[in-house]
Amino acid sequence: MLPSTCILPSQRQRIDDKRAEKARNFAIEHRHIYAELQRLQDSTGHLPLNSLRLSGASAAMCGYV
Repeated sequence: MLPSTCILPSQRQRIDDKRAEKARNFAIEHRHIYAELQRLQDSTGHLPLNSLRLSGASAAMCGYV
């Protein structure tokens, strides 16, 4: 008998697969926001903090990460 906190390797794989699928779907759904953020980045790849004030930008970033 295994404790309820034990996660088998097959379970871990399913959990990871679901997490990756959710991130992919989120990225597809918010691709227009990511395109706008990419446009706003400077030459070093950094975003100004005020760019996260775009409608839905903070939610898009949190959902993807």
